[in-house]
Amino acid sequence: MQPPVSVDSQDAAASRDPRAHPWLVTLLLAALMVPASLYCARELKVTTAITHFLPSGEGRLLAEVSQHMASSRLTRSIVLGLSGADASHLRSASIGLCAALSEDPAFENVRNTVPASAPKEVYDLYFPRRAYLLRDRPEQEIPALFSDAGAAAAAHALVVELGKPTGSFIRRLAVEDPLLVFPSLLHRLDALRSPGLATQEGIFMTPDGKQAIVFASTRASAFDTAAQRTALAAIDHAFDAQKRALGAGLRLSVSGVGRFAIRAEHDIQADITRISVISTVAVMLVFIVFFGDLRSLLLGLLPIVLGLLAATTVCIAWFGPLHGLTLAFGASIIGVCEDYPVHLLNHHALSAPGQSAFASLRHVIAALSVGALTTVAGISGLAWTSLPGVRELAAFSAIGIAVALIATLVVVPHYMVGSGKPTRLQRWSALQMGTFMRWFLAQRTAPYLMLVLLGATVGFGVPRIHFVDRMDKLVPAPADLMQEDQALRQVVGSFDVSRFVLAIGNDVEEALVHNDAAAERLRDAATAGELEAFKSLHDLLPSHALQARNLAVLAALPDARERLLRALEQEGFERGAFEQTGFFQAPSLAPLSFAALLASPLRELGEGFVVDLGERKAIVTLLRGVNNPDRLRARLQGIAGVHLFDQRRFLDQLYRFYRERTLQLLVVGLVVVCLIVFARYRRFRPTLASVAPSVAAAIATLCVLALCNIELNLLHVIATLLVLSLGVDYGVFLVEAAEYDHELGSTALSVLIACITTVLSFGLLALSAVPAVRALGQVLGLGTLLALILAPMGLLWRDQTASKPEHFT
Repeated sequence: MQPPVSVDSQDAAASRDPRAHPWLVTLLLAALMVPASLYCARELKVTTAITHFLPSGEGRLLAEVSQHMASSRLTRSIVLGLSGADASHLRSASIGLCAALSEDPAFENVRNTVPASAPKEVYDLYFPRRAYLLRDRPEQEIPALFSDAGAAAAAHALVVELGKPTGSFIRRLAVEDPLLVFPSLLHRLDALRSPGLATQEGIFMTPDGKQAIVFASTRASAFDTAAQRTALAAIDHAFDAQKRALGAGLRLSVSGVGRFAIRAEHDIQADITRISVISTVAVMLVFIVFFGDLRSLLLGLLPIVLGLLAATTVCIAWFGPLHGLTLAFGASIIGVCEDYPVHLLNHHALSAPGQSAFASLRHVIAALSVGALTTVAGISGLAWTSLPGVRELAAFSAIGIAVALIATLVVVPHYMVGSGKPTRLQRWSALQMGTFMRWFLAQRTAPYLMLVLLGATVGFGVPRIHFVDRMDKLVPAPADLMQEDQALRQVVGSFDVSRFVLAIGNDVEEALVHNDAAAERLRDAATAGELEAFKSLHDLLPSHALQARNLAVLAALPDARERLLRALEQEGFERGAFEQTGFFQAPSLAPLSFAALLASPLRELGEGFVVDLGERKAIVTLLRGVNNPDRLRARLQGIAGVHLFDQRRFLDQLYRFYRERTLQLLVVGLVVVCLIVFARYRRFRPTLASVAPSVAAAIATLCVLALCNIELNLLHVIATLLVLSLGVDYGVFLVEAAEYDHELGSTALSVLIACITTVLSFGLLALSAVPAVRALGQVLGLGTLLALILAPMGLLWRDQTASKPEHFT
């Protein structure tokens, strides 16, 4: 045993260490931290986008469509409802609001009436091609149309239309289009453009006249919360102006995905702020109570600050905007990285009298490195998932922990000159912890009782474990916003963004062929009452194949022209007026194509239906009022490339897959951790002693939560992986210390302090209002505590070799 060394000589030895260069290190840190801090302050953007938790793997066409729909014009749309005044004032408010928002650059489109067409361009696009667009089922419908009864009905319909207020328009078309194909196309076009609301003096109103409706579409994604906040502020400002002009009774209702994104971001950021502040204060108090000085506190926080700064900087450059869940997880990394300086400071003060900081570091460097490496290895396993948000979370955590370790090993010792004086509480606590550890290791009853309790917890808990694989459970929509949103969308009859029909093909034409077949089945479904309505590109653009079939069937009816002329004559029309009709002549233009549609004024309307999937194309058909999804799905079965896509159901299935995948990665991560620990000890028993308690703690944590009737989700599984990594740290620290009997108390105290700060940090997450964040806190807070309780049991399984009396050989 080394002779006692006085505190003064200890300080002198430490202060004379030529390897300590605190001023040089400070300059280097400033040179790195200042630019990184400025970069983060300028570039950091927080997102709560659902797309962060959609897969990015190749070949997942439905997932790509889901990503597209999450950022499409449908999700960027905002519906505004004005009420609380008479109809004339509501119309005035609608006009004023629409005018103000139309001038705001945040909005791509604002309208309160059916958009005006460009008559000549639409006429030139469709009228010469009217024979291509005659019917949807040409083989059945065209022969029936030109039968005696069908021709008579068509002639009578022309008489009826000529008697309507639009009769002058019909009169100009009747000679060249006696079957009114072009007016029918215009009617379908208006149905696509109009939401189905009534109009008063051209302004969208509800049928009862109690609400005026304005539709707006933002330029930015609904999940770009900064842009959405700007857009909503513009709406509030414009509405306030109308309210001042028209009366205080005017009310505004708003429906839009952006409001939910803003609320989610606010809730998550509020949690981050609260957790960061409280956890930082809690850790500061722990340091001051145990170590007794401000320097130890700063040395404990320094690796954490450097780790968070490095992780934020790298992930901004790597991923761009960071998700709120990533930052919430990163804010709690303080409970992980703080283990390393605690262990170094505690060992330096209690177990290495008279040694310099660098000498103390040499003694604990193996334990710190193995502990950090196992944590990084466990978390890095999440990077193999195809969920971008989980990969981002894994990268952020792994980078932060790695940098915190490097800072502990490279930076902290330079600032430990003159440290190493244990406080009275620190020395007393280490003595008590050492006494307890020796008592526990000498016991046989207590460990067996703990095993029985652990076994009972697992035995009763495992059957009650229930995973809820629903994405909307991670960040649920606020009830007040949901109620207002649903009420307004029900009034305007909005189509369902989460359930739609997909027609997928190798190119647009093949997708159009599949879309034609889908539209035919959907029309039958609507007739049968299985859905209320649908909006399809088919009404704008049938496939080339269907257009060619129309022309071919018409050409195969040589008496069709004569039958129609005779029916018109019987209705009182002059036969000669229709003798030269060009309807039965070959069209002067090629069939209508998607390229021609995009070159027309209908581009904006048409391109919104098409999703580019790289080598493939998909056409989306929107649905409203689906009464029986299973029956509708069965009706669409058998059509090549057509899917009834239920986004909620898809995400549920997707999350079940990724939760199962993450469980597999958890096992893989555990194997990697075991290999790392085994590479350190090269013996089975100390490897088991280091790893087994953390495995037991992780399993017991999930069982305890299940026994408390808490539904588990993907974030619980992710947090379990971190519990394993943290528990291995504790096991490694104790196994390393058990080689030296007099170090056992100081190391056990280090583990206790680390656990207290971790539980404080992660335990606060369990108080979050956001279920995803709360899940992390539930597992990490409870799991870390159980890892501390079970860690001493591992020492019973280590090699029973004699304790070594000296620090170094």
